[in-house]
Amino acid sequence: MKVKTILEQSAVYGVLLVMLALLVIFGISSAEKGVNSLVGTNDKQALAIKNEQGDVDLKILGKDVKATKPSWSQELSHDIENQQSSVGSGVDTASISIGTWMETGAKKLLDSLSGAFTSN
Repeated sequence: MKVKTILEQSAVYGVLLVMLALLVIFGISSAEKGVNSLVGTNDKQALAIKNEQGDVDLKILGKDVKATKPSWSQELSHDIENQQSSVGSGVDTASISIGTWMETGAKKLLDSLSGAFTSN
């Protein structure tokens, strides 16, 4: 292919990509306006998230959503899962080390056996 046709094709694809991005942004904006008009709110954003001092405030379609703190049993289960994952990574490291050791030993044994049979 000639360089000129490659450049022309690249330019066409670039223009199409820019048009696609602009249409997606315009589509999201108009969808947000449509949803707000259906719900009856005048918010600029259908979804607003604020994170202040560790508290997360959500506002969805003009309505405030209260965050719920997980119960102590959920926190405990998350702690147990984190401990299990740290133990699992230690087991993974140990098994890889054992596997490497066994592979090295098997190679040495096979080399010594093959040397014994080929020398005769």
